[in-house]
Amino acid sequence: MTYIIFFFVSLALNYALRKLFIKKNIVDAINHRSSHIVKATRTGGLVLFTLLLAYTIFLYVQGIQPYDFSIIIPISILFITGLYDDIYHVDFGLKFIFQIIAAKILIDLGYVIDIFSFFGIELEFSRIISQVISIIFYVSIFNAYNFIDGIDLNIHLETIKNLILLLIIFNYKIEIEKLILITGIIMITNALFNYSKKLKVFMGDSGSLIIPLVLIIFVFEGIKINPDQNIIKYLMLIFVYPIFDLVRVVIIRLRNRNSPFIADKNHLHHFVEKKINNHFLSSITLTVLSAIIQCIVYLLIIN
Repeated sequence: MTYIIFFFVSLALNYALRKLFIKKNIVDAINHRSSHIVKATRTGGLVLFTLLLAYTIFLYVQGIQPYDFSIIIPISILFITGLYDDIYHVDFGLKFIFQIIAAKILIDLGYVIDIFSFFGIELEFSRIISQVISIIFYVSIFNAYNFIDGIDLNIHLETIKNLILLLIIFNYKIEIEKLILITGIIMITNALFNYSKKLKVFMGDSGSLIIPLVLIIFVFEGIKINPDQNIIKYLMLIFVYPIFDLVRVVIIRLRNRNSPFIADKNHLHHFVEKKINNHFLSSITLTVLSAIIQCIVYLLIIN
């Protein structure tokens, strides 16, 4: 029953916020990089944050604490930063600073990468080194996930697939499992609006910044009752597609003597979309390919 309620509430909230933002003329500008030709809003992230926060408050009132509620702080920082950018378009440097702050708070809450282990090579980092590595990794992931939100459904399908993968890999506590399923339901409803030609809604930076943070939290929650405590392997598994896309794009931009922070159309989803010329099929293709790669990574490195 809970999942049905969240499904319909998410649909209603998507519709209401889209209508409000259009009334206020807060819409996604159409330019040479746009993938849409109709009025669209960047309210998907607002829906996701609002409903996850509402569920957290519900758990708090019920006296249930399946995770550290302080995690709302870094999520809120990224959400507010992204929402502000969606509306007013802030400088990348300012966003970068708030991303570092959110990453540092995340680390102080215990979400830190302190072990590196691949193919029998194991390194355990000191406290300072592990914090530096964690900040670099988290900020990179925040931006990498933001990069894949370039064509319809891409970030939605990638996130839904990753949530399913997490449920397959880890045995979660029931409340964490519920939270993962609720997150998936919200992403499904957002995908319906994103794919709609008349009621189009994008995740926006407010969504694409908090989604990877939420996934990172889910990975750590899964690790808690997992005999293999090598967190970096699981993070690399979940984020293999955005990480590969980030590295690839940065190399191309530097090779062309361009700033790695200037947006372009050199991402994988742009390349695939040019070949297929259909957003839906392009996103499906990328989701399937990343799933295949994740299966290979899992068999080679984790299993």
